[in-house]
Amino acid sequence: MSTNGIGPRFEPTGAGLGATLESYAPDGRRVWQVEGLLFVDGAWMDPSRPDSVFTGNKRFELDLSKPPGQQWTYAGFLTNRFRYPDDPVFTTDQWPGLPIARKLKGRTFLFLTDMYADHLKIYRFDGGRDGETATPSGFIAGRERAVLKVPNAPKGGDWIWRDANGNGQFDADEFTPNTTGTHLAGGWGWWVDTSGDIWRARDSKGINRFRFGGLDAKGNPVYSYADMTSYAVPPPFTEVKRAIYDPQTDSMYVTGYTADAPFDRGFWKEVGRVLVRYDKWSSRNPVARYTLPLPWDTKAKPLSTLIGLTVEGKYVFAVEPVGTVHVYDRDTGTPVGTMQPGPEVGRASGWVDVPNGISAYRRNDGEYLVFVEEDARGKVLMYRWKPSANT
Repeated sequence: MSTNGIGPRFEPTGAGLGATLESYAPDGRRVWQVEGLLFVDGAWMDPSRPDSVFTGNKRFELDLSKPPGQQWTYAGFLTNRFRYPDDPVFTTDQWPGLPIARKLKGRTFLFLTDMYADHLKIYRFDGGRDGETATPSGFIAGRERAVLKVPNAPKGGDWIWRDANGNGQFDADEFTPNTTGTHLAGGWGWWVDTSGDIWRARDSKGINRFRFGGLDAKGNPVYSYADMTSYAVPPPFTEVKRAIYDPQTDSMYVTGYTADAPFDRGFWKEVGRVLVRYDKWSSRNPVARYTLPLPWDTKAKPLSTLIGLTVEGKYVFAVEPVGTVHVYDRDTGTPVGTMQPGPEVGRASGWVDVPNGISAYRRNDGEYLVFVEEDARGKVLMYRWKPSANT
């Protein structure tokens, strides 16, 4: 028996939602089960539950006492096409999206970017009513073409939707078109910081910040064009590809291209060739703490560039398309080392094919869990690393 978790196959949903294959004996006893659940998918630790992990539309639980390959259990399917048929996973993407999970005002929210970083989907959880289901809660649209099938959406893209009446449907009176006069679609970098602010790196057009406006009466996070801040491209950059902000230290980690390390249009998903950490970002005069050249050899086989970036604990983690993870000290930019796939997966990884295919989580004992998207073999790899006292 085989099932994909959603019933009959719909035109916009394919392999991205995964499948299970099971064998049963004549008496109904299950003999074995094989799960192929992830494709174009990332993972992010659940901020509200220990050893719980979100992917695009699934939840897993970890038992790190078990040997590699046996440490995860499939715990929940987040999509309910019967209760929430307007869920944008059915109308905007073939794949659920890459997750960022945040706990805001005591509640858990899931933010999902699509494969091309065009838009941002927001989900809330109401376990008492919906169990594992992630309820459509908000949406920041990009280009028109990607959102043409969203019910009742205004023409032209570039709008914000919020589930004002709490029914999880895209009702016509719940959309706010962008009337700022500046077209905001485009750009490769989405980031949601721990305070709930949403950041978008927009290539040569700078960085936009949507400030978290609290929760509305239905428990949706509030974002608006009226409460948005725009930042110019900071020197020395000519193109900004990622912008990761840490509100605890008021530091911004920006990657992209400069006049001396220019943009190559043949490699349009990459984070860029330079990383700069800026301190005092919220002041009028941010200070560049360090400038770090990043791996960039487009003639190498395999290709050596960086396609994903995250910041957690004391480190910056960045990943190459073929899966090698680079680790840097976040305070100095000093390279610490690399992580590569081990014998558990045949020492093979790749292709990382999305703009935010890496995340990291520091456990209470100082160990780091690093999750990396792995398109070529339909999985997410998890690395475990506990730095030594002098690292």
